[in-house]
Amino acid sequence: MISRTCLGCALLVPFLLVLSVAGQSGGGAQADMKDRVLDLLFRSDTGTSPFLTKMTLRYGDSDSQLVVLTYLAYPVRPGGQAEVISYTITGMGGDNLSQFISKMAAQNSSVTDQEIAAKLKVEVKRSPIRYEALERLLEDLRAMRVSPMLASRLAVDEFSEYQFWYNTWQESVHYVITGPFGNDPQDQLGRWMMKFRDNLPNLLKGSLGPNPAKPGMPSVTSASVPLYPRITQQAHIEGVVRLRISTDGNRVASVGVQSGQPMLAQAAQENVKTWQFEPHSPTTFDVTFRYNLLPSKCDAECSCDSAEKPSVLLQLPIEVEVNAKELTVCDPASTKSRQ
Repeated sequence: MISRTCLGCALLVPFLLVLSVAGQSGGGAQADMKDRVLDLLFRSDTGTSPFLTKMTLRYGDSDSQLVVLTYLAYPVRPGGQAEVISYTITGMGGDNLSQFISKMAAQNSSVTDQEIAAKLKVEVKRSPIRYEALERLLEDLRAMRVSPMLASRLAVDEFSEYQFWYNTWQESVHYVITGPFGNDPQDQLGRWMMKFRDNLPNLLKGSLGPNPAKPGMPSVTSASVPLYPRITQQAHIEGVVRLRISTDGNRVASVGVQSGQPMLAQAAQENVKTWQFEPHSPTTFDVTFRYNLLPSKCDAECSCDSAEKPSVLLQLPIEVEVNAKELTVCDPASTKSRQ
């Protein structure tokens, strides 16, 4: 069944304004068991950093899954603004998952989903990817117009199901699409999923680039997104903070402030304490945090905004830049009197 889950629907992003419909599909008991086994095997809650969006693509023809995470910052993980996590099932011999389930059910009619999942293994591969490499395919996705009246189909053994999830924290959508793909509106999404999978090796290859960190520096595997302290934002305080960090081979063991405004320095210290590294020999190095306020302009109705958008730029583990919108006090009466 194509289902849709919606949380905080008033906060839709443009992408979800396109893909906010529901439809139907069908399947038998074995298909339901296969879905449950895949849910057990493909746990997509492996994002170690706060993400902006999460797109999950499950392929029924290969019993595989791709999760595409885009992050709030650049890059939380070395290599880019986004990450692709691929899931592949092993341990089925020469069978596909449907055949493997059928054989286990033939041997034991009371076999459970958990017992089947326990017989299998999943290979998980994480690959950083720059958002620019994804942009054209995502533009194709945004351009789709899926009809709110989706054709009802029954999934039979020779046809595969493809599942699509999209999550922005405020809203999530879920579709099940049954092959073969024809000309119905929802088939556009199925064909897009196939195109994405086919193009992924080239996308990942094109995203490879040098790590901005100096040679010998430990690689950061997870980190909380640094925020601009609200009190300093209100007080129009900006500046540069320099810290000296010592690690124990996995985490930050100690932090010392070399220079910087005290409230900004405290925020920087709190952030680096969330960093985790790939295993390495304990080391000491310096990191620079730059806190910048973006000038805001207000219109006659005191709607204030900045020309540049707030952002966080990370070149871990050596440099962090936090750009926040300047908080402006605006009086509508005085604004109108100046016009």
